[in-house]
Amino acid sequence: MNGQERPNIVLIMADDLGYSDLGCYGGEIHTPHLDRLAQNGARFTHFYNNAMCVPTRASLLTGLYSHQVGHVIDFLPTFAELAGVDYPSHYHGHEVLPVEGKSLVPVFHGQEREGHDVLYWEHNHTPDPGCRAVRKGKWKAVSHGPARAHGGIEIPPGLDKWELHDMEADRCELHDLAAAHPGLVHDLDTRWKAWYSRCLEARARVGGPPRPAAQSTGHAGHPQADRESTEQTDSSEDAE
Repeated sequence: MNGQERPNIVLIMADDLGYSDLGCYGGEIHTPHLDRLAQNGARFTHFYNNAMCVPTRASLLTGLYSHQVGHVIDFLPTFAELAGVDYPSHYHGHEVLPVEGKSLVPVFHGQEREGHDVLYWEHNHTPDPGCRAVRKGKWKAVSHGPARAHGGIEIPPGLDKWELHDMEADRCELHDLAAAHPGLVHDLDTRWKAWYSRCLEARARVGGPPRPAAQSTGHAGHPQADRESTEQTDSSEDAE
């Protein structure tokens, strides 16, 4: 091919496909045709993803990768800023927990936004904590939680311990570093348990259901469903 010819490039975007699902990347799924394409083409080993189909399509259409770490807790402050209103402190005589997300409006304008320092999650509390995670800086700890049925899938015993992943070096969470960093795992576990307790107390205070489902937290003194902590730490931005 000479310099005047333009190559034909076929880009395949697969929705809900994990990086390591393909056989050519060491996955357990049998994908012989895609493996053959990988053998005869270029296989990326260091790249970014958007984790969801919508921002992925936006990146393909615009050629831009402007993804910044965000969370569902950012929706309310974003809507409030767009509407030009203040978030209420009370509603019909009832206390409203302070919103602690951060507006996404600067991101919409192509600007950088101060990232989240710590994020927490918990899902499928039955009644003990289920799937859970905490991220602080580049480190992310995850756990499947106790043995149980989860969304039609049986979670077997032995998966309730924390896994630790370096999100800068291992964005696909393939390598568990918990054994190499027990002190860090202990620190993240302590933070998560403190957040979880604060969420339970806050929900009881405002009369909400006694569980924090799929949440993160903000300022240490103001827990709320779906918020983050503002403890100061170095953080890395990635597709979450």
